[in-house]
Amino acid sequence: ETLRRAAARSAFLQELGDALRPLEDPGAVVAAATALLGRRLRLARCGYVENDAGGTSGTVTRDWTDGRMPSAAGSHDLSGYGAPVLE
Repeated sequence: ETLRRAAARSAFLQELGDALRPLEDPGAVVAAATALLGRRLRLARCGYVENDAGGTSGTVTRDWTDGRMPSAAGSHDLSGYGAPVLE
């Protein structure tokens, strides 16, 4: 079981590296990474949040959805998510 999971993780990291390596635009990197990770983890939505300097809000500039959930793009109050998100 452990070897199988390690092999699957290694294959995913290889796929991720192959997809991101040729990309130069940061937005394209975020779009590709969130799509691959969202599909891999079978999520309805996956995004990248940039925290503000104060750490109490964040902005999702791009995200990926599988169509079951709307985009979360925009600014969000992060105070309700707890310390791990705000750090």
